[in-house]
Amino acid sequence: MSITSSRESEVVETMFRANKRRISLALDYKKIPLGGSVPANIKLFLHEFLETLKRALDYTAHDIADKYPPRNGGKNIYFPIAGRSEDRSTFEAKLENWFVGLKMGNRALYDCLCDVQHFGRDAWLADLNAFANEGKHEKLTNQVAVATEHGAVLSNNLFMSPGSRIENKGEGTLLLTCGDKKLYMRGPSILTTENVEDFERDAGFPVVRFPWFNLVRGVSRQPVFPFVETALTNTEEVTKKVYRLL
Repeated sequence: MSITSSRESEVVETMFRANKRRISLALDYKKIPLGGSVPANIKLFLHEFLETLKRALDYTAHDIADKYPPRNGGKNIYFPIAGRSEDRSTFEAKLENWFVGLKMGNRALYDCLCDVQHFGRDAWLADLNAFANEGKHEKLTNQVAVATEHGAVLSNNLFMSPGSRIENKGEGTLLLTCGDKKLYMRGPSILTTENVEDFERDAGFPVVRFPWFNLVRGVSRQPVFPFVETALTNTEEVTKKVYRLL
C-alpha cells in the first residue's frame, strides 16, 4: 500500500489498533456471567473502540478537505454523515458546502461518500455516529442482555478443545483446525447465534460462548458484536477506498 499523506499513515495505524482492540473487547465480554450486566469499564472500552473508528473516518475527511476546501474555511471538519431523516438530495446539498468542487473534481470519491450513507447501503455509519457521540457527550451507551442469544469468539486461546488452533491465511480467510478436521472460513472472526451451531457441527469441536448484549439508544438497538464487526470492516473499507480515490 502506498502512503500518500501523514494522516493516511495514522489511519492505517488507527485501524491496526482497532483490529487488536476488537479481540480484547470480546475477551472482556466473555468474562461477564450469563445474566450479568455490563460493567462500566467494559462499556468505556467499547465506547473508546467506536471513537477509534470515528477518528479514522474524520482523519480521511481532513485530507479530502485539503483538496476541496469547505465553504466555512475549514472549521470543524468531520467525515460527512447524513442524518437519519435526510434523503440523498438533502445530503448532497450539504456535501457541496463541506467539500467545494468535489462533485466535479472527483465524482468517484463524491459517489463513495454518498453511497456509504444510510440511504446508500445500510445504517451502520449513522449508528456508529449516534453511539459514539452519545458516549462522548451524554453517557456511556446503555446495554441490555438478551437472555436467549449468545456469541462465540474464534481465537487461539478461546477454543474449548485442546489442540485446536486458528490461522490467518490472508485476504480475510481463516483456517480452523482441530485434529484432522479443517474448516476454511471467510468473514468475521466472531460468530453469531445464526452460524455457531453450523460451525461446531462442521468443525467437530465446540467454541466458548458468552452473553449477548444489545446497544440501546432510544428506539435504536444493535447487537454488540455483529455491530462491532460491521463497523470495523466497513470503516476499514471506506478509509482505504477514500485514499485510493484521492
